[in-house]
Amino acid sequence: MASTDRIDGYADALLAVASAEGESDAVSQELARIGGAIESSPDLADALGDQTVPLERRLGIVRDLVGGKVSPTTLHLASMVVSLGHGADLADIAERMSARAAGRRGAAVAEIRSADPLDDDTLERIAAALAQRV
Repeated sequence: MASTDRIDGYADALLAVASAEGESDAVSQELARIGGAIESSPDLADALGDQTVPLERRLGIVRDLVGGKVSPTTLHLASMVVSLGHGADLADIAERMSARAAGRRGAAVAEIRSADPLDDDTLERIAAALAQRV
């Protein structure tokens, strides 16, 4: 497990780069989706964090994962984290970055987990309840 300081440092750095590019909201959302995919696939997390897997293969995994669905900034930042040997931490870094980007907007990040898909009415009620608490 990575140190909190390293996760925080990378989250701050990625957010600074995304902000400098004028893309902080989009990049934080895209990285959060990448992080969610990593969290939902132990094999993917293992491959990105395994230093015995050649770097080009790990970077190829990142490219295949996003498949042109994210901005170049997001792809480059995710690739940088993997290139520096912290692919196993990418989901945590993305989560922390997303929370910080939301905080800058005066928002909060909530993660809802459900065994069954939630219908639109339920999602609206959850959003309303969360909005009252923030």
